[in-house]
Amino acid sequence: MDSVKLATCGNQVSIWNLPELSKVYENTKDSGKVTSASWNHDGTCLASCNTSNPDHINLTFINSDVCSTVEILGPLGKKSQIRALQYPHSSQKCICLAVNDHVMLYDVTKKKIRQDFQKIPNVTCLTLSQTDKYIAAGNSNGYLYLLNPLTGRSAFTHPIRISDDDDTCLTSTRFNNIKHSMVGACTDKGSLAFWDVIAAKEIQKFSEHKAPSTGLAFSPVNEVLVLSSGLDKRCVCYDTLAKKTCINHLDRFAFD
Repeated sequence: MDSVKLATCGNQVSIWNLPELSKVYENTKDSGKVTSASWNHDGTCLASCNTSNPDHINLTFINSDVCSTVEILGPLGKKSQIRALQYPHSSQKCICLAVNDHVMLYDVTKKKIRQDFQKIPNVTCLTLSQTDKYIAAGNSNGYLYLLNPLTGRSAFTHPIRISDDDDTCLTSTRFNNIKHSMVGACTDKGSLAFWDVIAAKEIQKFSEHKAPSTGLAFSPVNEVLVLSSGLDKRCVCYDTLAKKTCINHLDRFAFD
């Protein structure tokens, strides 16, 4: 049985075996900053995009410990900008892409756009619900767009306003792994907000980080637990049912 694979991204993509943490692949090509990366659902392919060649998608295929990367031109051609990408849970042929002011489902095998949502500007992060019923796209203006691939329309008449500040950038967004109607998003102001996409209402907002929040993750086994990270060198654990942080004292990571 193959070991668990971990991908790390900076100025290149590296793939590691866990738990021994041995490196099995590194893309040594100067690609600038990797802006987004996503595994397909069975872990056989890692898709990524970068600042050096933003109109292309890099696909790294892995079989046991043998890796190979191919670079394909994005759906809007040369001089376009792929801002973020995410594999759906139900397909290995399509990738969800944020390209220019479009969010689309793109079939990389047939090079065909399956779904195209337009006028979604300045996307910074993407995610899909566990059932692929919703796409959430956060942007640099503090808005979260909820899109429905089944209908080809936005789930709401207007995007969700995560922050009242126009210069607030959404840095990460995720759906709850168990309660699929819950979506969370964090910002470069250190705040974190949770919404119920069925009731179309905010559940709770937190401002625990003293620096930009860089990511969030819902527990895979408990629908109320969430973890966020930030540039203040802290991880914060939240209880979305009790609407409070789970611990009173938040330790700093020893990164220095």
